[in-house]
Amino acid sequence: MGNGSLKGGMHVQLESPTYKEGEEVSGVIYMRLDEYSPSGTIYIKFKGSEKTRWQETRTTTVSDGKTTRTQTYQVHYSGSKKIVKFKFPAYTFNGEIQTGGFTLPFSFVLPGNLPGSFYYDKGSTHAKIHYKIKATFENIEKKKIKNHAEIRIIQEPKFTDDMGSRLQTTAKLRTCCCINKGSINLKADFAKGSYTPDETAFARVQADNSNSKLSVSRFEMNLVQTLRLRSDCGHSKVIRDNVLNARTNDGIPSGGAMLAEESKELQLYLPMAKPQIDFRYTTMGRFVECVYFLEVKADMEGICMCCGDTPSIESPLSIHATKPPPPPLPQAPEDWNPQEIPAVAIQYDPSYDYAPSAPEYEGA
Repeated sequence: MGNGSLKGGMHVQLESPTYKEGEEVSGVIYMRLDEYSPSGTIYIKFKGSEKTRWQETRTTTVSDGKTTRTQTYQVHYSGSKKIVKFKFPAYTFNGEIQTGGFTLPFSFVLPGNLPGSFYYDKGSTHAKIHYKIKATFENIEKKKIKNHAEIRIIQEPKFTDDMGSRLQTTAKLRTCCCINKGSINLKADFAKGSYTPDETAFARVQADNSNSKLSVSRFEMNLVQTLRLRSDCGHSKVIRDNVLNARTNDGIPSGGAMLAEESKELQLYLPMAKPQIDFRYTTMGRFVECVYFLEVKADMEGICMCCGDTPSIESPLSIHATKPPPPPLPQAPEDWNPQEIPAVAIQYDPSYDYAPSAPEYEGA
């Protein structure tokens, strides 16, 4: 249990560490007093923020009148935004409080439109969307006991269809010197538009290469992660990574086709990409956006990318966390026999919003 300036401890136990925006959060506050205390109040706080930080290398030309040289320097960018922050007086003790244990069940409904939890830390680039629930007992002498629990928010997909989709494209093919080599029609059926990191993503590919003079050497599917970060001044940085790839061993000849029963299924076993996906789930914040795509494409023999189309299809994909089991309770003291405080159901009110006394950068 976390300790404050009073002798004792406090623990926040959530029914689940992961919730979707708009869901009801349930939990129990456990408090132990090892010394007498004057009257005071247990407060429940819910805090969420998003933060970004990165640096970029710039070059400039400097001259002393006789010679010129190129000089590099670093430009630092950062962004920060409060998403939600409220403080609710859950229970007030009137009069002197005896030593012992107390339990306070609580619940509240999360606001809608919360961006999903996120964490990225690579080199000089850092991005975070973070939420926590804090419990604080503060008496009239301003002495405190406090503790907090991390809470992960899953953002509901806004742009994907969990029932799957069928997309197609026609690409004009060019080789060296932009010589016309006809066209290929590519069609992909995506099984669904929302996955967890424990699943396998599927797509079935058809191709009509009958109007092409080029062969398809192979088909492939990529899981593409696109991260967009913004700073307070409006500058942005985009990071695009292919985090997983699957390929066929063969293709189709020029003038041929791979339709209906001859279509090929491509699979991506998402657990293989867990190091790149964990804590980097789909989210749409103001300063942090992370989106995924499934890209299906045909690799053509002899295609010139400078003037020909790329025969590829991108389908937006939502990746969200699975709900893990609740964390175990800490071991209770031998004489643990708590007094049960009536459960409190918190109804959000703007009057409970508050601003901290000083800015914080958690994880800096």
